[in-house]
Amino acid sequence: MIPLGLYYSDHVLTHMACRNAWRSSRGLTCIAYEDALYRRMDGLVQQRLADLLTNGIAATPEASHEHPALAKRNAVGAYTSQLKAFGPHGYDDVYADEHYWRLGLATQ
Repeated sequence: MIPLGLYYSDHVLTHMACRNAWRSSRGLTCIAYEDALYRRMDGLVQQRLADLLTNGIAATPEASHEHPALAKRNAVGAYTSQLKAFGPHGYDDVYADEHYWRLGLATQ
């Protein structure tokens, strides 16, 4: 599991490092998830998917999985230092269903 690395610099760096490790580890399954909060910013998911394809990686949607809502709500609620920046309802996206992409080498 790796982040798509949509916006936040630490997520982008983690995505690139994991992507490079995955590419050099043949046979390893790689599932990328859309970074909550940033996945709703206009065009970021599409930009990452285009970047992946340009670099020879196909991203195929995986079935969405419902998250354990109460546990996630409690965990997010405890992260108050970061939540202030998003306003009183700006972080509602973290409670939405997760979206996943299976990464594989693109066939041309």
